[in-house]
Amino acid sequence: MPNVKNVILKKKISDTIYELRCKTIAAMVYVDDNTTLASQLTTMLSDISDTATKMAALLDGAQASSIATQISTAITTAVNAIEDDTDPTSIAGKLAAAQTAINAINDASTGILATAEAYADTLAGISGTGYATVKAYVDHEVSSVASDLAGAFHFKGTVNYVDLLPDPSDPQSTVEEGDVYQVVYRGTSTDAGTDPLNAEYAYNGSAFVELGTIVDLSAYSTTSEMTSAISAAQTAAESAAAADATSKANAAQAAAEATAAADATSKANAAQAAAEATAAADATSKANAAQAAAEQTAASALSSAVNTINNSIATKARIILSTTQPVDLTESDIWAQVIEDAPQQEEEDPEEQEP
Repeated sequence: MPNVKNVILKKKISDTIYELRCKTIAAMVYVDDNTTLASQLTTMLSDISDTATKMAALLDGAQASSIATQISTAITTAVNAIEDDTDPTSIAGKLAAAQTAINAINDASTGILATAEAYADTLAGISGTGYATVKAYVDHEVSSVASDLAGAFHFKGTVNYVDLLPDPSDPQSTVEEGDVYQVVYRGTSTDAGTDPLNAEYAYNGSAFVELGTIVDLSAYSTTSEMTSAISAAQTAAESAAAADATSKANAAQAAAEATAAADATSKANAAQAAAEATAAADATSKANAAQAAAEQTAASALSSAVNTINNSIATKARIILSTTQPVDLTESDIWAQVIEDAPQQEEEDPEEQEP
């Protein structure tokens, strides 16, 4: 009897290989337990497009530099998540890990086949009913493993539209499970559209299923282009800010100069008015003082003259009041003629009158 434990172990390994292959074909490559690679790429492309749109709207703000830096960092992170195959958490890293797993499965399958053939060679020397039973089982398992290996992906070529894929129901069709074709355009050959699709379809044994599409990132800016755009936007913002600051400084200086000139003019006018008022008051005061001094001098002179006259009169002359000239009038006498209310007579020539 063959080693039943080895047979059971071989069966379990074969079942595990089959499950891994089916999961890879039917559900495509999984990023995690619930997310496929295609949905993950679609989400990331949507996020990148949304980020680019928001960046274009935010570059004109006062915080352009910090926002642009955040956007650049997000885009770089997203690109690294796609391209960095050294990071096991990135998309490329997971694809590399999946490919490694597939290679390991293929290697393990090859080893299983070799082991099964060795079992067959060993059992070839066994005679009787037990040998036939075991050989039939081994042949079945070897055929199953060979069938599993036949289901691996095989790129067969390119067609323009999905309706031009090989028809498995055609008796002359040679399509096999695992055959992969690239479909170039969306729609059908009847529509003859030119909208790019670039999707891969694989035959799973009963129908063609879409594996994923080729992602064209040419419409998105590179890190260097983003850096240049951000630098240009920052330079423009700084130039605009400098020009605005210069304009405001010039306006402030002009306003300050105008205010200072108006204030100086107002103070000069006030000082001139105060000076004129002070000068007028001083002139008035001096004029009043001069007038008072002149009046005082005149009064003093008049008083002195009156005193002189009085002294002269007291010592040298007589004052005579009469209507006619006295007979004894002398040179030192003062005669004041009294004019009575009577018909006026012709004035006598003063030269004819005696003093």
